[in-house]
Amino acid sequence: MQNPTHIYQSLGYFNVILVVENANGCRDNVSREYFVISELIIPNVFTPNGDGFNDLFVIENLEFFDNNLKIYNRWGTKVFEKENYKNNWDGNGVSDGTYFFILEVKLMDDSIETHKGTISILK
Repeated sequence: MQNPTHIYQSLGYFNVILVVENANGCRDNVSREYFVISELIIPNVFTPNGDGFNDLFVIENLEFFDNNLKIYNRWGTKVFEKENYKNNWDGNGVSDGTYFFILEVKLMDDSIETHKGTISILK
């Protein structure tokens, strides 16, 4: 089989072993550990009104990455910053409106990936 592929149905660490055999029956193998994760899912609105639904700024799959989150108001004033953000910002201390975020995540190869966007708060 040339170019084998596999689609993982769950997240986590997997030890992948590739076994090859030539036309003469000689076999060899190589194994590597891979970490399968999903992309970050960053919402554009949350509603911290105490109803128990969508009350926090939750970025899905963020728990797999070291990160730094900064949130700014429309005048460029930083209103929130957290190293290794844990999906627990409730918008406390800010009013309804649109805010700008910069999220830096450290990838498995130690490079930094930057995500920028807006988040609207509706209380």
